Amino acid sequence: MMSRPTGDDRSTAKARPSVALIGSFRQHFAEVRRAAEVFAAAGFTVRTPPLVPLRDVDREFVRFETDPHLSLDHHIQDITFDKIFSSDFVYVVNPDGYLGRTTSYELGRILERGMAVYYAEPPKDLPIEIAEGTVLSADDLVACVLGEVLTAPARRPRVAALPTADIVILTIRDRELHVLLIKRGKDPFRGKSALPGGFVRPGESLEDTARRELEEETNLGGSLLMEQLHTFSEPERDPRGRIVTTAFLAIAPDLSDVRGASDAARADWVEVDESMWRDPARLAFDHGDILRRALERARVLLEHTTVAADFCPRRFTISDLRKVYEVIWGVTLNPQNFQRKVREVKGFVIPTHERRDGRQGRPAELFRRGPAEHLDPPMLRPRQRNSP
Repeated sequence: MMSRPTGDDRSTAKARPSVALIGSFRQHFAEVRRAAEVFAAAGFTVRTPPLVPLRDVDREFVRFETDPHLSLDHHIQDITFDKIFSSDFVYVVNPDGYLGRTTSYELGRILERGMAVYYAEPPKDLPIEIAEGTVLSADDLVACVLGEVLTAPARRPRVAALPTADIVILTIRDRELHVLLIKRGKDPFRGKSALPGGFVRPGESLEDTARRELEEETNLGGSLLMEQLHTFSEPERDPRGRIVTTAFLAIAPDLSDVRGASDAARADWVEVDESMWRDPARLAFDHGDILRRALERARVLLEHTTVAADFCPRRFTISDLRKVYEVIWGVTLNPQNFQRKVREVKGFVIPTHERRDGRQGRPAELFRRGPAEHLDPPMLRPRQRNSP
């Protein structure tokens, strides 16, 4: 067994991979624990199982001393899969080749994601092809990963990056720009505000995940039009492991109130003020950076497309449209110049030949969105007071 890294080795240990160990905890936990101790002693992060005693071994999913006493089986399973999927590779501890029903199910989910998997012994009665060089003892696998010996043809574990989708939904409520945020109901960042989103499930596209998470964490979704904004892949962006997220942007007029559900303790519309998107610490993960990029994308879209009409109701006035530009650009526009520019763009707005009664002066003319998608010429913004 390798010695535990000393203080001089800390910088190296931090760069070492993370591993999840699976196997029959009920029958072979002693072997699982010995293998986990080999990885831990070599400076690897053992995400699961915890190196604490077992309890409730007669349950469908055994419990550890650190598990909440009233936790349900499906909660334990969800937590375990989160830890497994955020690991760099998986090590299967299977004395005499035995896997068991629960381990076989976990292994199927793991292989479906394309994660690197290694085995202590060749599995029995498993209808899959076991790649050559993936059956290794824990000591030999540690040595292989660290490059201390060449146990050809063993493969070095690759980094397993998990995909997620996050959604930025912008709307104008009470003549101010708002973004939809949830309050996280579980770790990491429990109780902190974040954008709605979550992990991609097997068989889902990123777009499918975005819509499902939107429905699960709020009461929105359905007909909202979303566009891919950017992919965020900084290695340290998520404390749970290497998680790469693709952010989506949606824009809609005066959306309704929302509710929190799933792992979201609460969902609500929050005004997008300067302090929010300038201070990354205001939001969980790197969601402050995502929001800032989304705001800049919305500003650019207003310059070159007719997306500003998406913030307006079905029938709107030129003044309503101008307010959208002022709120998102952070400037005050000349009403006469703005109206002239809007009317000059063919197909931007179409008169409805109706008017909105006002308390003072002449009733304002109502328009609807026209067929144009791009502004020609573009409506370039003046220098805004709150540029990122």
